[in-house]
Order: sequence, then C-alpha cells, then structure tokens
Amino acid sequence: MFSIHNKEDTMLRDLFPRHHKRYEKSQFCGELAAFAGWLTEQGHLRHPLRLHLYRVREALGRSDRLQPGAVFHEADVRQAFVVSGVSAQTKYLGECTGRIFTRFLAATGRLIPIEQSDPASQLCRRYHRYLAEVRGLSEQSLYHHGQTATDFLLRGVPADHCLSAVTAADVEAFVQLKSKENNRSNM
Repeated sequence: MFSIHNKEDTMLRDLFPRHHKRYEKSQFCGELAAFAGWLTEQGHLRHPLRLHLYRVREALGRSDRLQPGAVFHEADVRQAFVVSGVSAQTKYLGECTGRIFTRFLAATGRLIPIEQSDPASQLCRRYHRYLAEVRGLSEQSLYHHGQTATDFLLRGVPADHCLSAVTAADVEAFVQLKSKENNRSNM
C-alpha cells in the first residue's frame, strides 16, 4: 500500500513527466500535490490543472510570508498572486488561479479569512445565514453564492453608487462580465 506522500509524488510525476522534480523539490510540494488532488476531485481537466499548479508553484515560491505546512492568511495568499510586469492576460490568469487556490485552502481548513466589518461584509454574512437557515443550501452552494455576492459587491456595484442605488442594469452588467470570465478555457 502506498503512503500519502508516495501518492502525491505519483500524481506530480503523472502530471509533469519531464519536469516533476521542479514540483517535488519545491518546499511547497505537499501543498502542490494536495492542490492537484483537490483540483482532480473538483473535475478539472489535465491541461488547466497543470497550468494552475505551475502558477501556484511560482506564486508560493515568490512569497516570503507563506510557509509550507502552515495555515495561510488570505491577505498573504492574495498578495502572492499579484504579479507586476506581465501582460493583462497573464495577470488575470494568475488572479483566477489565486482565487481557486484560496478556495482549496478554505475547503481544507488551511485558510484564515480576512475579517471585515464594513456594511457589505455584514450584508454578505446575513445573506449566508439566510441561505443556510431559511433556504437550507448545501455547504458548496453556500460557498458559491457567497463568492458571487462578494464579487458583485466588489466589482458589480459602481464606485459612485451606494448599495441602495444599485439598479437592474448594474446586475445585468455584472452577469455579462461574469459570463465572459466563466468560459471553458479558465474552468
């Protein structure tokens, strides 16, 4: 029977037959292998999975605030995926991978989220409680609703509007933005 460490090594070797040593020698090998397993469980295909692992390896390697085997602070994870001097497309893909890696850390109990007390965060917490207690949504559905609501409050509400001034047009613009982002090439 294989140990977990051997399964991790095997997964990285299968994904990167020629370059697996780059991943195995990383101080974050355990995180990379666990992330690969989680992505596989989530249904990610081989090519996007490899790209996500590459970007995570690069981001973790650049960070001096993240330690292997530790619980990660959300702010530090976000900062690790901020890259300058690259194309807008590369920056966007890095941010996508950062969000997915953050979801992985949260799902595995290794993320310390940013606590916010602003009105929008309070609204999101109340919405989450409503969906859980009144609607009875599953944890996965709660998570996805929460991510979408938070994203809408961050990017869908125009900067010059207060929340009470949000219109149907603002919601429609956000839905169109999300539909452009959520295509098969980045899922």
